[in-house]
Amino acid sequence: MNGSLYRSSTPHDKILQTFCKEKCIGNTEKCPLKETFYHQNGKSKGQINYFLFKSNSEISNKIKQIDVLDTDPQNTSDHVPVILTMNGQLKKLREKATTIIATPKWADCDHQIYKEIINKYLPNLMQKSKGIIEQDIRNLEKLLHKAGEAAITKYRRNIKSTSKGKAYGTNK
Repeated sequence: MNGSLYRSSTPHDKILQTFCKEKCIGNTEKCPLKETFYHQNGKSKGQINYFLFKSNSEISNKIKQIDVLDTDPQNTSDHVPVILTMNGQLKKLREKATTIIATPKWADCDHQIYKEIINKYLPNLMQKSKGIIEQDIRNLEKLLHKAGEAAITKYRRNIKSTSKGKAYGTNK
């Protein structure tokens, strides 16, 4: 919002301060009072980057520290990084097996059989059409699957998959 919680010199400041007051949110005392924005004209600067929290929220109690980094010649932004470090634990979640449908191996497709199935059933499909686009698309999709099943071995087979690596989540 390009506003400051600690000054009142711009309309942005007043809007941000009013918003925070209405929503009962604010910065934490663990955030140092330090400029986070430096205007390219070199004449103005201010602290306008924050992590905002609900008053007395559970998450604000887990904040270890907030650091506002110094300006760095390699940082081409007019804002400096603000880093929040939290105390917390990660717990391993149970890995779930997922069933996915394998991509058809079109290289193994018998194109002649595929075309024959479509040519055989498509005229009848078009004749039965009632002009309901959604239904026509579903019927065409069914026909294409029928042709794929006839022309490609192991067409759309189900594969059970488990995630690679370890699953982690936050421990509340």
